[in-house]
Amino acid sequence: MRRTRPRSGRSEAGEEFPPELLKPLARLAHQRHCLGEDDRHHAPQLLGLLLRRPLDVDAVDRGDRQVDGELDRVVGPGEALRALHLLGELGEAPLELLGITEQAFEAASFHGGHATHMLDRGGVSLAYEVRGDGPAVLLVHGMADDRRGWAPTVAALAPRARVIAYDRRGYGQSGAPEVYERTSVSEQTEDAAALIEELGAAPAIAAGADFGALVCLDLLLRHRRLVRAAVLLAPTLYELLPGAADDLAAQRVALGEVLHAQGPEAAVVAYLAGAPAERIERVRGAHRAFFADYGGLSTLPAGRRDLASIDAEVVLLEGVPGTLEGAVAARLADLLPNARLEPGADVAAAVLALTPRAGGSRSPEAPPG
Repeated sequence: MRRTRPRSGRSEAGEEFPPELLKPLARLAHQRHCLGEDDRHHAPQLLGLLLRRPLDVDAVDRGDRQVDGELDRVVGPGEALRALHLLGELGEAPLELLGITEQAFEAASFHGGHATHMLDRGGVSLAYEVRGDGPAVLLVHGMADDRRGWAPTVAALAPRARVIAYDRRGYGQSGAPEVYERTSVSEQTEDAAALIEELGAAPAIAAGADFGALVCLDLLLRHRRLVRAAVLLAPTLYELLPGAADDLAAQRVALGEVLHAQGPEAAVVAYLAGAPAERIERVRGAHRAFFADYGGLSTLPAGRRDLASIDAEVVLLEGVPGTLEGAVAARLADLLPNARLEPGADVAAAVLALTPRAGGSRSPEAPPG
């Protein structure tokens, strides 16, 4: 058998890579994985980018592995995260393919990159990642966002919790139905519930922002055994505010004008006015998911009596003061029997305040199935 030899056990920056990681990476370098005839797409180059140094690759057996995904992007020098993303599009999860544990993978310091797993939901693939160990925490992002928006929250929680972050339908690396013009809170809730079940993470603390907060509320209403507590940031249950109709109608008209004059991406950018440029750039293309969310904002079938039946502990974060969402949070704090309202938007702090009472949750090395 021919050999692939890493030049050393250190990157150019002097970071050490454990032998148990380098050995399977070298084996993977033997395979071209159907990455195309362009040399810049070959697995050895991708792995070299990840390790920040080249790999010596001898002549090898050309046994191919099928790639599930569109690998039409070009990886250039220093683009380690993109290289990791391409490897993540292999038909098998990269860590399972390599036969190494997630702990060993993270020990190699891949510039913050973490293994992405996929959950099939009736032909729609949901991308998710799991970090840390301890009480399970599910993070549900809001409109015009994806799981990367939770990066600071994940970093703060991972030392003390098992954090599950995923891309909702149509966002990030997750798929969507071919025709995807509208979603509902219940559809999104079933996705979240399926992920908790798949990972054996029940009962989890569910934390969500705007539309994601509605998903967390619906989990409490219809899947109570899966959720022990919730953190709701700037919830968008506008039905609780009779005076919100005029403001929402004005927003709808303004978005419609931008949509018809400049197109759907421009409408997403208009909605995100004032948001960080990084967020705008990564989600502006997810306009199908955004408008599907927008059409589903009023689909949570929860009246005051339903809300009063929620017995779980809930922390409501008002987000930006003076907004409709802040007013919704305050109203929910009055209606939910075991809720408290807090200023600001620090989801990590709110979750950590709940975790000492949450018990433990085992973190497996790889997802089941």
